[in-house]
Amino acid sequence: MKNFKLSIFFLLFLFPIILSAQDCSEYFPINEGAVIEMKSYNEKDKLQSESKTTILEKRKIGNGYNYKFEFDSKDAKGKDVAKGVYEARCEDGIFYIDFSKFVPQEQMKGMENMEMKIESNQMEFPSNPQPGMKLKDSQMKMEASANGMLLMTMIFETKDRKIEALEKITTPAGTFDCVKISYTMELKSMFSMSTETIEWYAPGMGMVRSEQYKKGKLEGYSVLTNFKE
Repeated sequence: MKNFKLSIFFLLFLFPIILSAQDCSEYFPINEGAVIEMKSYNEKDKLQSESKTTILEKRKIGNGYNYKFEFDSKDAKGKDVAKGVYEARCEDGIFYIDFSKFVPQEQMKGMENMEMKIESNQMEFPSNPQPGMKLKDSQMKMEASANGMLLMTMIFETKDRKIEALEKITTPAGTFDCVKISYTMELKSMFSMSTETIEWYAPGMGMVRSEQYKKGKLEGYSVLTNFKE
């Protein structure tokens, strides 16, 4: 379950995001030099992991921009979960990230010699969100094989996505006007798991808070702890 909770946070980066703004600034911080720090806790407020994202470069390309950013995530003991410098781009208001590079290292253990295939459709975020608005479902599929033989398939699905409200959220980084989005996340593999998630997004900032529930009971949450432009 711990790995599944961690994967919820990483999935924020795994899907390409459809945005209306030409620089994709509505749900992801894209200003060069911006630094975003977040911490994740369990239901007892015990630290589980923390991450830092730094936007290193923003470069104009055709009908959009190309971005280079550094992502560094560690568990509660300071051990690396995911780390590296990656690139993304925004073209015609559509935001793309090579999500295969963000699969948590904990979930990749034992797969070093396997061939990984990852497929995903796009997760949509509305440019003019209104309470009650229903959003499209999304899916990511991971297949692990060796010597041409399929060994494992993992499918992450987001279902019942909906705009719950427009409201203010306060975190250690400040108070923000946010879009509140709810959905169900399901993991299907040799076993199945599901969790209900609520997220708050601030324009130009990205996610400032996320909560995960199991049958209505809080299991963990993540908050924005620091933001520098």
